[in-house]
This record gives sequence, structure tokens and C-alpha cells, in this order.
Amino acid sequence: MFPYYIFPLVLFIVLIVIPARNKFIYDKILRKRRGRTGKMTVDMIRELIGKEVIITCFNDSFARRCRIIAVEENWLKAEDKKKTSIINTDMIRDITIVKEKEA
Repeated sequence: MFPYYIFPLVLFIVLIVIPARNKFIYDKILRKRRGRTGKMTVDMIRELIGKEVIITCFNDSFARRCRIIAVEENWLKAEDKKKTSIINTDMIRDITIVKEKEA
């Protein structure tokens, strides 16, 4: 007696799983060749030293408004109204510059 459930399983693996995995790997290789690794560069953040920004991290469900004080290697020092934080730049998802109100 032949187990008929094996044929759809093999068909699923060959037609869906393997091509999806190959496309993921191919896209990752293309991103590396183009120079986009997904990490924020320190040079871009250094331009923001002394400015009021809103920083959103990957592990936070909210953003924090602060002023960037210093940047060294992949660490950022930010000062809030109440505290000073040191943030790993690899964990930063988004930085938005806050426009200062004109008097």
C-alpha cells in the first residue's frame, strides 16, 4: 500500500519552500552587493549631534524625544529632560529631526 500523502508534501516542498528560500538568499546577496546592510551609519548620526530628535528603537513600542550629545563607534549618547541614555545604533529603527519653533 502506497502512502498517498507523501506526493503532496514533496510537491509543496519543491514548488514553494525551496524557491522562497532561494529568493530570500538571493535578495540578501543583492543587498550586500549594493552596500545596503540595514544598519545606520555613524557618520549620518554625527551630523545630528546637538539637535533635538525623535528616536524609535526596534525593541520599544514608543519613540523618545531627546537631544544627541555624542556618538562613538556604534553607541549614541542622548539626553532627555529627565535622564541621559546610551543607545546601541544597531537597535535604532528611525531618527526624525524635530524642527525648532521660530520665535
